[in-house]
Amino acid sequence: MKEILRFKSLLSTKREQIATLRAVLRANKQVTRSVTFTPSSAHAFSLFRRCSCDPRWLR
Repeated sequence: MKEILRFKSLLSTKREQIATLRAVLRANKQVTRSVTFTPSSAHAFSLFRRCSCDPRWLR
């Protein structure tokens, strides 16, 4: 019986964490959509994405 209560408590905690993460992701998505890029910032952002995705740029 104690194990069941412990697992229910853990499940509740995980559900709260998931709800929080979803809220953060939604907020980040809205912020990202609201950002307007100038040509120079768009170029800088593309360089950043290329560097962070391609391990050869890390050398």
